[in-house]
Amino acid sequence: MTQTPSEAQGVAMAVPIDIATVPAARTHSLVSLSPSRALDFMTCPLRYRYRVIDRFVEPPTAATAKGTLVHAVLERLFDVPPAERTIETATRLATVEWDRLIAEEPELITAAADAVADGSWTRRDEDLLAT
Repeated sequence: MTQTPSEAQGVAMAVPIDIATVPAARTHSLVSLSPSRALDFMTCPLRYRYRVIDRFVEPPTAATAKGTLVHAVLERLFDVPPAERTIETATRLATVEWDRLIAEEPELITAAADAVADGSWTRRDEDLLAT
């Protein structure tokens, strides 16, 4: 019996998957991959496994809390008419969205506590929203 070069080197060959035979609970994870998760996989496959496959929950950090807030504000900002998409509207939405986010995830308060205490939380908000 002869082996192909990849079999001789122990490289697994790709096997086609019939997506219709994959259980419904796993279908979504097989057919979509966000840019963030692709970056996780490329930089650290173990991080990807922990986040996507094992679904370990990471406690939020000030940076992730800030990112969540800015994303929420930008999503809401695009719900208002273009003429009203100003830094003032974004700043007002930041307060509303922060209140909503901490009601949903109270641990965000702890994650952002140091940045809120020294005032950098609000300053950086305005800088991020202004760009």
